[in-house]
Amino acid sequence: FDSVCAICHEAEQSATIVPDLHNLKTPTNDEFWRTWTAQGKPGSLMPAFATSDGGPLTDVQIASLAAYLNVAVPSQVPVNK
Repeated sequence: FDSVCAICHEAEQSATIVPDLHNLKTPTNDEFWRTWTAQGKPGSLMPAFATSDGGPLTDVQIASLAAYLNVAVPSQVPVNK
């Protein structure tokens, strides 16, 4: 997280278009974090980090990051089941 995500999402002075992960207005869960980390967000500053999309992270690293984010940044919005 520190070397890949925090540079943008935890920076003291980040661009206003970089979301504060601790105040997202959408439900988050493991699948949410895996998808956004792996595929990024087209048309934004969020790149795809999966090696299959040219990024630096393997599937195992993305799964580990998603698990970390589920604990470190719990959903602020209830997840519908």
